[in-house]
Amino acid sequence: MKVRKLPLVAVAVSLSIMFAGILANFGPSQAVTAWATDNYAYVVHSGGDKFVNYDNNANPGYSTNVDWPIRFLFRQNAEVDKVKNRLDGCGSDPSYPSDQICGSGGPQYHRADDGSGEFYDQDSGKKRGSSCNSSNYDQHMRFYANDVNDYNYNDDWGYWLVASNHRDYEFTGGWGGCSSKYYSRETDEDFWNSRIITFNGLQSPSWSINTNTMALVNAETGRWADTTHYVESNGYGSIVWVP
Repeated sequence: MKVRKLPLVAVAVSLSIMFAGILANFGPSQAVTAWATDNYAYVVHSGGDKFVNYDNNANPGYSTNVDWPIRFLFRQNAEVDKVKNRLDGCGSDPSYPSDQICGSGGPQYHRADDGSGEFYDQDSGKKRGSSCNSSNYDQHMRFYANDVNDYNYNDDWGYWLVASNHRDYEFTGGWGGCSSKYYSRETDEDFWNSRIITFNGLQSPSWSINTNTMALVNAETGRWADTTHYVESNGYGSIVWVP
């Protein structure tokens, strides 16, 4: 398990006590046209906040209509638009002309409870523009929080939200149209980890990241979950401190 920690921001927190535990897998499942996992569960904070360790392609969510594993916790001063604007490289916060991710995709859903009761959030995320090109790989991240304020809150994590990520691969096929396959691998999480670290060098105050240190219990050994979705996860996510 690798840990990469930026030196610009001191991090004084014990990761071992951040979570009270993982609740049992949900059941019964509901059959929906999507892929399924045996690891669908709540991640529970000691203060009572909790979030599901996958997002879903429908509301309500079940273990049989998952979209991708959750891989990121943004905490301290996180808010959905603030995090999106930071990571897309567009505008001036900061601008990253060589690799802007200014588009959005289709919406997905996520279940959580920030102490005010269980809720679903919907988000289309940030991704590169789509094109029917065999060399086109669209990195895509979706961000989830209570949509009343676009953040959640507890005394330990501060203002927090979670995110899933994957890569869209679009290619020419079938009646001259565009076909797609989708991947969520460790290397795709690493893409966003590296992006966060790079952006930290462009603006002060900096963010801080601990990669692959958050136990999410959503390990996937590397498999085609259906004909278009390939999923791989080591069951650990990255924690990002937002100033």
